[in-house]
Amino acid sequence: MLIRQVYCCPNLFEQITADEAASVSQDWPDTYRTNLTSEEEAHQELRGAALSYEALLTSSMALDKQVKDSRRIAAAIEAERLLSEDTTLNYVLNAYCSHPMPTSADLEGAERICETNELGRLQNVIKTVKLFQENIRATREAWEKLDLEIFGGSGERTIFQAEAVRAGLFQSLMKRIADEKKYKGFLNLLNNPNIARLPRSKRVLMEWLLKARSYSATPIDFVPAFYSAPTLQVPSHGRLMGQATIIHTGVKRAIEPFGGE
Repeated sequence: MLIRQVYCCPNLFEQITADEAASVSQDWPDTYRTNLTSEEEAHQELRGAALSYEALLTSSMALDKQVKDSRRIAAAIEAERLLSEDTTLNYVLNAYCSHPMPTSADLEGAERICETNELGRLQNVIKTVKLFQENIRATREAWEKLDLEIFGGSGERTIFQAEAVRAGLFQSLMKRIADEKKYKGFLNLLNNPNIARLPRSKRVLMEWLLKARSYSATPIDFVPAFYSAPTLQVPSHGRLMGQATIIHTGVKRAIEPFGGE
C-alpha cells in the first residue's frame, strides 16, 4: 500500500484509487510502502502521519524566534500534547537530528516556555537536540559530502535521505560520531527492510560511516555516543510515518527532513 499524508485538517484525508495514487505520487520522494491488513489499520497509519505532522509543525513554531511569543506558547502547549505518543516523539526527534538548528531557532527561549508551562516532553526533546547539536552538524556534513554517484542520481539521493530520516539513521549515527567503539552497530541498520531495499544501501551507509568517522579524531565539542546524562530515549516499534514538511515558520527552510536537497 502506498501512503502519503495529504493534510487538510486533522481528520480529513482524500480517498483516491491505487492508480491515482501511483500517478500523483511518482515525483514524491517521501512516499513509502507498507503492508496493511485492514481499513482500520490504514486509518491508524494515516492518523499517526497526521499527528506526527502536527507535532513537527507545532514544535518548530515553538522553537522559532520569528514567531510571536503568544503563538510560540500556544504551539508549545499543543506540541506537548501531541508528543505523548511514542510514534510522534520518535518522528520529531528523527527530523531534528537530521539537520543542525538554523539561526532562527531559539532553543533557550523555547526551554523557558517549557519550564514556565511545565511542558516536560517538549523540554526533553529540546534538551536532547541542544545537547547533540555539534554531533548533528558533523553527521549532516558527512552526509552532504557523499558523492552523488553513490546514490545513482539526485532523485535517488532525495529518496534515500527521506527514508534515512524516517528510519532514524541520522539520529543513530550522530550518537555514535564521537565514539569509535559504537560505530559497528550503525551497519546493523541495514537489517531495516526499508533501508535494505534501497539501491546501493550498503555502499551508502559504508561511505557515510567512513566520512563520519573522520570527525572522531577531534571530538572536542561532541557528546560521547550514548551519553550517560539524562537525554530523551524513545522506543522504536518499526513503524514509518509519512511526510512532514514544516510550514509557516522561519525554521522550516533549514529543517526540511524529507525531500529537500
